[in-house]
Amino acid sequence: MAVCPVGAITTRDYRFKSRPWDNPNVVDTMCTLCSKGCNTSAWLKAKPEWAKGSRLIRMTPRFNAEVNSYWMCDIGRFDYHWVEGDARLRRPMRRRGDALENAAWHDVEPRMRDALQAAGSADAGSVRFLVSAHASTEELFVLKELVQGLLGGDGLKSVSVSWTRTEKVQPPDTKFKVPATNAPNVNGAKDLGYRVGTGNDGLPDLTDLRTAVEGGRVKALYVIDSGPDGSIGDVSWIAAARRSGKLPLLIVQGVVLTELASAADFVLPGAAYVEKDAIYTNDQGRVQGAAQAVVPPGEAREDWQILVNLAASLGLALPYTSSEDVRRALSIDVSFARAMSARSWLQASNPSERWKWDFMYQDLPPVKGHNVQMEGVIPLMPIGK
Repeated sequence: MAVCPVGAITTRDYRFKSRPWDNPNVVDTMCTLCSKGCNTSAWLKAKPEWAKGSRLIRMTPRFNAEVNSYWMCDIGRFDYHWVEGDARLRRPMRRRGDALENAAWHDVEPRMRDALQAAGSADAGSVRFLVSAHASTEELFVLKELVQGLLGGDGLKSVSVSWTRTEKVQPPDTKFKVPATNAPNVNGAKDLGYRVGTGNDGLPDLTDLRTAVEGGRVKALYVIDSGPDGSIGDVSWIAAARRSGKLPLLIVQGVVLTELASAADFVLPGAAYVEKDAIYTNDQGRVQGAAQAVVPPGEAREDWQILVNLAASLGLALPYTSSEDVRRALSIDVSFARAMSARSWLQASNPSERWKWDFMYQDLPPVKGHNVQMEGVIPLMPIGK
């Protein structure tokens, strides 16, 4: 599929949706479904009826000699439909009785503030956070500022980071290895000071959080679940604790209506990886950017913005009005960002040019305006060197 020069080899997923030269736009981004961080291109619909109403038509690999060469795995190529699926969160929700109902942001935010303040009034340690390693570095940075600003210098101890691992069956001599860690930013969390245990080499340790939740010592749990369903791991024990009353308050900020979100008191719709400009640190320690291909649906917001608004409602002013503001602060605050002064996410001026054989194999310079560039960034060494 990736090397056929005439398009004779196709996939059932893409077949009859559109022709490559009819697609109005293609955005250079990256895959976030594992720790490799393959460079990819997100293709957007030409006509709604061709893609059955979806905006994303397909994902294809983009050449990067240091990360994925010309290739990508089938998981990254085909597992993107959840972004626009039926379970996608599009509006905030709050619990009324036994059911969740849609609500406006201006209704949810003050109620959530009051509930969090009540939960933390006796003991600030009774408020805990659980964040998926699918969260971008910007989101992790804003969360760090939020918990340290509200809970003090030890605020990060209130945050647990989670992800999953799946060993993929692969030929032993293959050059393109798909890693076991199913999350893009374990190293980004580690660089910011979050506790990640053995990182990409192992599983997260949620023992302390689970013991506290099931023991009734946690009065409020705020979950940031930025990936597809199941990407944060088995958290059925959290939903069970909420239903039993051991956990009085559960807030879930995510992109799909999971079992955990269904048990929450407040549900906040965030942005998926193709709906925001964001950076992630892959398993090589390489900082890479994902570009916004489509806007968040309905009333969903980028996750850094939700956290900034939450901080403001709790009396903590964070000076960010865009993700670029957050990256600028990152470049000052953390060493791994180094000279990250500006980030340009550019789109192809003529996507059909990508299908010339000579362009696919880098024999011609890129189409003007096509490359995703990070200005002034020094190439990074892998973590630990």
